[in-house]
Amino acid sequence: MMAMLRRILHGERGFGVVVAAGAMCLLFLAPVPMAQACWQTLLRECFDQNMSTLWVTASNMNVHWGIENIYYDTHVCPEDNQAAWACGFPPTDDPRYFPYPPNLNTYLVWGPMDLTRAQQATASFWMFNRSEPGRDSVFWGASLSPQLTDQNMMISGVYTGDMNTNWELKNMDFSELRTPAGDTISYLGQSAVYVFWRFRADADSNPPGNIPLRFGPIIDNVNIAMDDGGIDLQAINGTLFRMDGVPWVVPTAGDSAFARFNWRICTGGPQNYPPFRVMGVLDGDLVVLDTVISNVSQDSTLVLDTRPWVMTADSHRVRFVLDTLNQDNESNESNNVFVLTYYAYPEHVVDFRWVTPSDSAVYGDQSVTLRWDAYHNPSIPATLTFYSSTASSGCQGSTIPGGIALPVSDGPDSLVWDLSHYDYGVARHVFVRWHDEITVDSCIYSPAPVIRLDVPARPGNGIPDHFYLAQNSPNPFNPTTELEYGVAKGGRVTLRVFDVLGRDAGTLVNGERSPGIYRILFDGAKGPSGIYFYTLTTPEGTQTRKMMLLK
Repeated sequence: MMAMLRRILHGERGFGVVVAAGAMCLLFLAPVPMAQACWQTLLRECFDQNMSTLWVTASNMNVHWGIENIYYDTHVCPEDNQAAWACGFPPTDDPRYFPYPPNLNTYLVWGPMDLTRAQQATASFWMFNRSEPGRDSVFWGASLSPQLTDQNMMISGVYTGDMNTNWELKNMDFSELRTPAGDTISYLGQSAVYVFWRFRADADSNPPGNIPLRFGPIIDNVNIAMDDGGIDLQAINGTLFRMDGVPWVVPTAGDSAFARFNWRICTGGPQNYPPFRVMGVLDGDLVVLDTVISNVSQDSTLVLDTRPWVMTADSHRVRFVLDTLNQDNESNESNNVFVLTYYAYPEHVVDFRWVTPSDSAVYGDQSVTLRWDAYHNPSIPATLTFYSSTASSGCQGSTIPGGIALPVSDGPDSLVWDLSHYDYGVARHVFVRWHDEITVDSCIYSPAPVIRLDVPARPGNGIPDHFYLAQNSPNPFNPTTELEYGVAKGGRVTLRVFDVLGRDAGTLVNGERSPGIYRILFDGAKGPSGIYFYTLTTPEGTQTRKMMLLK
């Protein structure tokens, strides 16, 4: 693989372009248009801030609708931390302490809204009600006046009772309201319509000693929308792909690409749309998509792929357009166009592979050697900067001394990292950033961490009479444990870990040691659960102990 990449990087053709892991995505997509669709949102009220000026409140007996922040709902508005409540007096943010009084008759109104062109219009909201069952009621509906009377309120729904701690979703259809006489009436086609919530209590509501306290209706997450019945085609997005169907990371000159265009037919409007044309044009002159679509229905989402083209090194744009062949005017023409932009770079490959650390943690007392293989296009100067961090992700850390802006050599390379200033036993994760005039950013972590180990004993522990290997602690462990050994006679010392099948699981010590007591951390994060053996070899002899890793 490395040999093949090297031939590619040095200009030999026929292998295709390989984009290495860690390269930053360099596609720049135009913003997705905010589609109104056939359904137009007239109100989305979360009560997070002061209520809109289109809200009207009315009251008697010094009671009014108010904003509270104890009981609220997040079904529609994730950041919502307030709701509207028919509160008592004085106004408060906690309905538990100021429940509604008897003879309460208060309402909340929003509007006006123009339903002249509406073919459908609906409202939804979430309600939490704790009123006296069978005596006190909350009504909702619509009116043609912001000043409500028993005669001009057209009712959509009514509720009485105790929801306890459960919010319930309620809906309203502006074409199916009820008159005071019980007849059905529609407000579609009206130019000024108001939606209302009204709370009415009887004379003995909430008597003394009534437990739990009843504090009336609380509403939140109000949504009102209308459908004008018009045609609306919506361009959603476009994505650039390689010929194997994988999205491009770094578009490269000389290679082929195609684009995938996503679009939809709005919800609402006519059931069946007239034929329409979809076109995609590259850089204003090359047609890569041209087709007529027929027999589609509302609420359809469809995908089209363009013809392929060969990329050249430059900035490019693909413009997608939906058009109903001028047979009908659309209700929102701004939804019809999506522009995909990208930049194709000269042939370029970033390739970096960690050699050390690789599959297992690297241990060192004073220093370790970081090793890697790197290949690049010699016509594009590149540098490497090495970092370390106690975190294993996030690409945030401090630079490694001697590892800043190193020029990339074509092949294996290494760096000696001084560990003398780092804490004993702490795993540090290493990553490298590749930088050249093409690669904006990259972050390639080593597969395993570096751990500084083998620190002499604290003052006062002295020198043992003879060598020893203590039982690890803790045992069993997950994933780290501390090993302690003592050396009475200086010389070459090794400490190795093996699994139950005798396979090497790590060399913790391999070098000269003076007399003393040493403690070492073993990290078993890369190994499976099971029995492990660790063996100490000194000029005085060899000793082996057993430990258990439990994950």
